Amino acid sequence: MCNNEADYPGHADIYGDTVIYLADKACNPWKSSDDAVLSAAGGQLSVTEKNADNVQYTYSVTWSIGCITTVSSMNVYSPLGDAGPTCPDIMHDTYKDCKSTPSLTIS
Repeated sequence: MCNNEADYPGHADIYGDTVIYLADKACNPWKSSDDAVLSAAGGQLSVTEKNADNVQYTYSVTWSIGCITTVSSMNVYSPLGDAGPTCPDIMHDTYKDCKSTPSLTIS
């Protein structure tokens, strides 16, 4: 999800290199966790990491409501299986492709 900067007055600046570095750290516990599975029934997994200046970065994964797929669940770290992008790849790409548009949801 991309957020409008004006919706967070006084929040510290967010830096791309830090987003990418912390996304790797945030996704890593999901790599080998049996609990890192989401299903069409819903749910969300979130993790918060802080940078060296104690600025909080939150990473979340949800199953999009109305998503139609051939599977009933997904592994958060490798949602498309071994041949697809991993959680860090998706977080990196989402950040790089994000435009500051209020209420824009990336699904």
